[in-house]
Formats: sequence, structure tokens, C-alpha cells
Amino acid sequence: MSDLENSGSTVSNKLEVTSCVTCLATHPTNEYLITAGLYNGELLICNTNDNMSMVSLEWHSQPVSESLWFVRSDLRVVLITAGKDGYVCVGTMMSDKIKFTQRIYRYLVGIPGKVGIRCFDYSNRHFLVALENGKMSSHLCGTTRNIKEDQVLEAVKVRTYNGYSLMIENIQFCHKNSTIFIITQFDCTILLYNVYQKDPLKIIFNQKLITRLCWSLENEFIVYVGEENGELTKIYLTNGKTDSIKKFASCDIIAMKINPKRKNIIAIGSIQGEIYVCKYK
Repeated sequence: MSDLENSGSTVSNKLEVTSCVTCLATHPTNEYLITAGLYNGELLICNTNDNMSMVSLEWHSQPVSESLWFVRSDLRVVLITAGKDGYVCVGTMMSDKIKFTQRIYRYLVGIPGKVGIRCFDYSNRHFLVALENGKMSSHLCGTTRNIKEDQVLEAVKVRTYNGYSLMIENIQFCHKNSTIFIITQFDCTILLYNVYQKDPLKIIFNQKLITRLCWSLENEFIVYVGEENGELTKIYLTNGKTDSIKKFASCDIIAMKINPKRKNIIAIGSIQGEIYVCKYK
């Protein structure tokens, strides 16, 4: 492990994958499970405590935009992914064995072959999508009880939003308050929203382009961002202050995820196809 706050440099685990890593997810109850979405549409689940065993899932036909594990209100752990093919997929892992992970149903949000999902996040009540055509909206999370295996469901839209002007780079709910979410734009701005209000609550200007964002699990006023120069930075939303944590000399950060089981562990994926598992505080 490397202590990023103190500029450590030792990496505990490094995985080589078949394509560029586009997103990462850590399991909420099993700290050893990491999911990686790839540019070629492949979804990998790796058990870092079992000789780095992996399974590959073909849930998307185009790059995976986002993947995450989520504990629903009924305490069921589900795996949710979103892709450039326009689909949001929901699946589950049977018997705690990664090889028994299966897709249950899908939402069609984009237009297959034309408009894909660029950014995505999910909460108990809503999921957020930013499409490649520049539109951003929230949708209800919920299904009927009698669904067929791998059924495609209609996504019920809640609200669209104003205030952003350029392509959205990142979108994420606050872990401490799921009615609040944040987006970043290509012009380095950070916008804070309430899911029920059309206009942003706050706008923060960052000095560098943000390639990835990860909200603190413990403090709703702190976010961690990966910047275009490979730097990991902490941003305080109350005043816009930034603290540089560490710069990766040969790593362009494209995916980040904090481990919900061990909150001082962060997984970082690079455009070079590498995954780093490190301490950050």
C-alpha cells in the first residue's frame, strides 16, 4: 500500500487488463472485490484475496461508462453498470462467488448506436445520467416484482437540469446526503445540485481539468479529484480550497473509487490500463 497523503510510493497490487480502464467499483461488504469497466465493453470482477482470480462479463457492447456496487433498501447488494451503448444494467452475485454474477434487468436510457451514457450514478431512490448529446436527467429506481430475466425496462424520468453549458465529465451523488449531487464540466467548473431543483446550488472553478471525481464517504463538503496531469487533489466545497495529495508521473487518472469497507483505501485506474490500490489518508 502507498500512503498518498505522505507521498508514499509502494503499491500493493497491480493488475494488467486487456483494454483501457474506464471505471472502477469496490464491493460494499467484501473489501477484496474490485470491478473494472473497460473501453472494449468488458466488465471484470477481481478477487484480490484469491490469487487475483477474475471473471469477465459481456454486459455492454461499447465502453463501460460507470460501474458500482450498491446496497438497496431491501439490503440486497446489486451491481449496476452504464455504457456507451445507452443501457443501464442491474445484476447480482449469487453465493458470494464472482463466477455466479448475472444480469437481472436493464434500463434503456440512451439511443443504441447513436447516443450513449457518458456519466452515471445511482442511489436508493434515483439514478442520474449525462448523455453524450449533452442532456442530463434523473430517473426513478424501481421495478415491478414480476420481471423476466434480463428484461429491458423503461426508465421513469424525474427531472432535467439547467446551469451547465459544456460536456459533463463526471456526475456523482453525495454519500452523506443522496438528494445532493455534483458534476464537473470540460471547462474545469464544478456544479452542485439538489436532485429536485433544476438550477445549481453552487458553482466552483478549478484550475485544472478534472478527469475523475470521488466524493468523500465521511465528509459531504470534501471531494477527491483526478486531474489531467495525473494529480490527485482534495477540494473543499465550502470555500473551493484545494490540497494536492500526490502526482503520478506516468499515470493519467481515468477512474477512482474509495473502498466503503476500508475508507482509507482508494483504487485508481489509468488510461494506460493499470489499476493501483493505495492508501490515501
